Amino acid sequence: MNYHIITQDNFFDAYIEDIYKLHQEANNVFWVRGVPSATPWKQTSRKVEYLGDDASAIRSRLKSLQPEDKLFVCWYDMAIGNAILDSGIRNDVYVYVMGGEFYAEPFWYHASWLFDPITYRYLKKGGFEGYPQVNWKRRPRNLGKVYDEICRMRFFLRGQEELYQQKLRGMRRINHIVLPKEARAEYEFIRRLYPGMRCKAAGGVFTQNYDDAALFPSKEGSDEGEIRILVGNSADPSNNYYDAFYWLKKQIKKSARRVIIYSMLAYGNQRHRDDVIQKGDELFGESFIPVTEYRSRVDYISFLNSMDVMVMYHNRQQAVGNIMTGLTLGKPVLMKGRSPVYAMMKGQGCDSVHDVSKVAFTELDNIIQSAAQNRDGTREVVKRIYSEERRLEYLKDLL
Repeated sequence: MNYHIITQDNFFDAYIEDIYKLHQEANNVFWVRGVPSATPWKQTSRKVEYLGDDASAIRSRLKSLQPEDKLFVCWYDMAIGNAILDSGIRNDVYVYVMGGEFYAEPFWYHASWLFDPITYRYLKKGGFEGYPQVNWKRRPRNLGKVYDEICRMRFFLRGQEELYQQKLRGMRRINHIVLPKEARAEYEFIRRLYPGMRCKAAGGVFTQNYDDAALFPSKEGSDEGEIRILVGNSADPSNNYYDAFYWLKKQIKKSARRVIIYSMLAYGNQRHRDDVIQKGDELFGESFIPVTEYRSRVDYISFLNSMDVMVMYHNRQQAVGNIMTGLTLGKPVLMKGRSPVYAMMKGQGCDSVHDVSKVAFTELDNIIQSAAQNRDGTREVVKRIYSEERRLEYLKDLL
């Protein structure tokens, strides 16, 4: 029997449906974290079982596994990692790579490489995720308070290191990391980030909208007087919005056309979303449009099809669904050269992804035109990795 731990998000509805397409539902059990009342976006009508939130209850459920059972985890955070360790089960553990659970936990342990300088300073100064503050401007008679604040900061950072060591133990428990076979750079990066892992790479992907996006006709393009640029995929700080915005602000001056900036902020950290909106308004005024509402899958693809360029300023794997949808629609995607998603797509011969640090706005019209002309070739690259046919092949082998 295969057991799947999933989170409460309609992202996993398609995952469940894929298993039904393979007629494997009798051999698979879906464990949903949390309770039924906390499923605002979950739409599946298929049978699922809820794990609740109590750690001891989750451990008990894990102990019910038989030796030959497989455990698949989607979103392997410390809570689940610790539950698996504490349960003492010896079953093979397969973990899908989603991003945040590997790279943003513990938050401040990974912050120095996740965030670019401007975003990093903003997060520290704002006390994001509990980062301690030191008031260096105190008067001499209050230096004792400064000392206490420094001690609190040192204690906090030591705590982050201890959490990382705890996370490392959970990561070493993984037997198989599930990701596209083309994503070798991602696999190697994870193993460098968590030394001592002995896990094997197993092929597997989630739906990334390829099959739906491939049905959309090519967009004619924006009005000649403007360029629409989509920045980011969520209100998560790893989007590095502050650095992306300042980069865009400099580049816009070189554009002969009006540039409209759209930012995807429908989910993520609400406080960060509000700060990003404020910064976007400050820098771009009426040319900044925050997108905060949820959309159906088809409506969202249609919205992406109305864009001209996508800018993804992440230093880690993120926004794969947005990136693959954009590429399938014939959009150029500007991203970090250090991103493992960039490495994967470049390695597969995709010419519509660009290292954002090497792009000048004077070349943007040519980049947009080239991506549209190369849509068929780009679509074939995405199809090899993320089509339903490939996805089900992977899943059949895993199950």
